[in-house]
Amino acid sequence: MTEQEIKKHRKAFEFVRLCARSYEPDDAGIDAISHALDEGQDWRLVELQATFHRVHPLVFQTLKTFFSDRLPPAFTSLQRQWLQSASIHNVFLIKEHERIIKVLDRRGIPALNLKGPVLSQIAYGNYNLRHYRDLDVLIPEHKFEEAQEVLLAGGYQPAGHMIKREGMAKQIALYLESQYAFERGNVFGLDLHTRLLPPFYSYSIDFDHLLARSIEVDVAGARLRSLSPEDMLIALCFQGAKDRWEVLKLHCDVAELVRSHPELDWQVILARTRSVAGERIVNLGLYFAHHLLGAPVPEPVLASIREARGLEKIAERLADRLPLQMQLGTAPFLDRVVYNLMIQDSVIYGLRYSAFSILRNITTPFLSPFKGNMASRRMLPVETSP
Repeated sequence: MTEQEIKKHRKAFEFVRLCARSYEPDDAGIDAISHALDEGQDWRLVELQATFHRVHPLVFQTLKTFFSDRLPPAFTSLQRQWLQSASIHNVFLIKEHERIIKVLDRRGIPALNLKGPVLSQIAYGNYNLRHYRDLDVLIPEHKFEEAQEVLLAGGYQPAGHMIKREGMAKQIALYLESQYAFERGNVFGLDLHTRLLPPFYSYSIDFDHLLARSIEVDVAGARLRSLSPEDMLIALCFQGAKDRWEVLKLHCDVAELVRSHPELDWQVILARTRSVAGERIVNLGLYFAHHLLGAPVPEPVLASIREARGLEKIAERLADRLPLQMQLGTAPFLDRVVYNLMIQDSVIYGLRYSAFSILRNITTPFLSPFKGNMASRRMLPVETSP
């Protein structure tokens, strides 16, 4: 890329970042967006950045609410068409989610709903404001075979290349990823999780404890059980760290959860974070939520972030990559290992994760890609079983 192209991408990303959050009419950020509009925007690049970072529902919501008369008609039309299609798909996805949970419950398999429409409702207050294409369900590890039987009987199949996984290959994949991907009719995708994160991450809270603290959420009339806001915040920070915070949606999830839950018990969050040796990981996520998206993180938490050795420098390097993440792609393997060493609370967990990374790197060539090809999944309503 030329220097001029880099500047254009950074400008477009900055505009997307400003728009990718919920606002009150008197927020100072509204003036910043207005000023950015006065400067002029390359709407093609804005669309490209918002789509890559999976925040176009939130970006368009902000622009439509406060600046509808200043948007190009073509941009408005494109976003409206996408959101209408996504809204229809989301309703069918939610109903499918409810159907699967009821079937699992009848088989005596407890389940918690992760990410997807449930997270969108909890954090954003609207199941249409967060981009998602599939379902994520957490079950006890010992219930995997039973849950798989339920899904297969309900019309699901292992996704993509996972169809060929049997025996040892399947067990290795399930152990390394702690989840297994299924799809139904090339429309519905479901990731069945046996842990919130793969082994060798320090996060290892017992399922029964998560279930005991869980909450019930109304999503478009469906009653779905999910993590408590405090557990969800910790899980989102670990998920963001796992994905190296490479897309803005990961940051928005944390920021919107903090913004929409002023009643968060920060002492509980700190205690649970320390119990899983995840203080640096959670602090990194909260740093991004505050500095990139203006989330109201309490000052004592911000002070502990400033005191954490090297954490701000890590955050600055990762944030600097965001505008050009499309072009940069995934960081080299050794860079990822170093990054994960630096965000751990202790050397022991750093070495543990390094061993896990090396194991995955060795076994990957012998295992087909874990995820199915979800790009081909149609965003169209289909008939579902009652």
